Amino acid sequence: MLNPYYRQIPYAKGYKVSINRRLYNYCGGEIRTRVRSGARYASLQCDDHVRRYVNIDKLADDLFAEEETPLLTEDMILNRLDARPLLDWPRYAITSYGAVYCIKPPKRGFKARGCYLVTDRPIRGDMYVTLYKDKMTRKTLKVDDLIRSTWNY
Repeated sequence: MLNPYYRQIPYAKGYKVSINRRLYNYCGGEIRTRVRSGARYASLQCDDHVRRYVNIDKLADDLFAEEETPLLTEDMILNRLDARPLLDWPRYAITSYGAVYCIKPPKRGFKARGCYLVTDRPIRGDMYVTLYKDKMTRKTLKVDDLIRSTWNY
């Protein structure tokens, strides 16, 4: 069975990389890495008996890259997940069990890739989400109140 935390380097079978970007030899000993220009590098003896200086960060990203996950769409959220749009917050939809989704993501920034699940956080024992109307207007609301207003519970 393939260990999800370690991957063997394809061109250097005597080494493996962990998911937290540490390099190990065939006995399990950790190999020292050096940081250059913000990336970790290590010198490896490859299978063709040539010593190479390898970028461990890029190697770990390539080895642990998972297949592309399908992005959430507005249609998926509203139809498959049976979510309803929030009345006062047109960018968001909520399910009957309290999952709040942004169905109209911002045009710029790291959340601009597509629809996403809004993170909730506990405040004094209740779950709250922060919703944005535009760049300047935001409000932290209780998830139970949003469910009650949208689903009429």
